[in-house]
Amino acid sequence: RFMFIADRDNHVIRGMSAVCIFRCENGGRCVGPDQCHCEYGWDGPDCTKPMCQSSCRQRGLCVAPDICDCIPGYHGEGCLEATCAQKCENGHCSAPDVCTCAPGWFDSNCTTPVCEQTCGNGGNC
Repeated sequence: RFMFIADRDNHVIRGMSAVCIFRCENGGRCVGPDQCHCEYGWDGPDCTKPMCQSSCRQRGLCVAPDICDCIPGYHGEGCLEATCAQKCENGHCSAPDVCTCAPGWFDSNCTTPVCEQTCGNGGNC
């Protein structure tokens, strides 16, 4: 037995079964007490876990059937490149939002020079 939910023009939005207490998502069907039969590419008790045939690698995440994306903070081929919100002026982005500065530079985006000597009388390095 199904209960159908419709919009104001009587178009079916969703069919629900009284057998499952949760919705079977992504085209899944309720086939028994709290048991979904999922469409190809989906898994989990309510068909919300996407499945990828190939590995999404260390910093990858399966976001849809057979589609991998990088976890936050990484991008590029194989999700190996870190992403920094700030520009690393005199260095490179070595981890998410972390700049590794070239010798002679420091601070969060490598814009402050390291002074070998103290600058007195209001002088700047």
